[in-house]
Amino acid sequence: MRAREVGLGRKWVYVVTETGHVGFAFAVPEAPLHVEVIEDEHSLGELMGLAWQHPLLTSVALAAANAAMQALVDDEEDVVCFSCDLLEMLGLRKGDRVAIIGYVHRVADMIADIVGRGNVVLYEDNPMHRLDAAEKGLAARPGNQFLIEAEDYDVVLATGASLVDPRLMAALERRMPRVFAMVGPTSSFHPGTARQLGLTVYGGSHVPRENRDRVLRRIKAGYGFKAISKLVRKWSVALENN
Repeated sequence: MRAREVGLGRKWVYVVTETGHVGFAFAVPEAPLHVEVIEDEHSLGELMGLAWQHPLLTSVALAAANAAMQALVDDEEDVVCFSCDLLEMLGLRKGDRVAIIGYVHRVADMIADIVGRGNVVLYEDNPMHRLDAAEKGLAARPGNQFLIEAEDYDVVLATGASLVDPRLMAALERRMPRVFAMVGPTSSFHPGTARQLGLTVYGGSHVPRENRDRVLRRIKAGYGFKAISKLVRKWSVALENN
């Protein structure tokens, strides 16, 4: 499958396939996209091969993977579960030490209620998000602190956007937690990719055919996920890893 268009909004990199599927991934627009990425023709596989060469190129790779997953779900909807509860899939236990990488407010609160508020540590680069989490009784530290504390946790829950920075996977190479989970639209990729990353549970978003144009227009206009969340269907998958 080939990409028809690659672009950068204020919040997202997006990839539109020749079949009209829209894939998107979180991006910090710190620089323009490379000219050859937006002007040359590429297959989705070629775009995925750009991962971890540069933050924006990694976002392109994740958006391409997202677009491929959109097509797969259209063809084989049962590859994901639209009705499953991702929190239940985590299999959390009272007393589990949990690291949350990237602030997902509602999920963080629910996890803290299960394992105990003192057992949850948020790793987040946004100081306002850290302040909000601290006011709710959660320990909150800068994201790069996870690099030296990764081995301390039973459960790691990360946003898909954290994959834009390769340090997450580098930190987990020493010891994978019992549960490694990922959530958010940027984590909308094939189960095979998820297994390669060592994920046990992950969740993403699917853009129904009738909403593709609306989602793409909002992405191009600079909106965040809140503006498109009602136009997508959230799904989750539990994996059995080796």
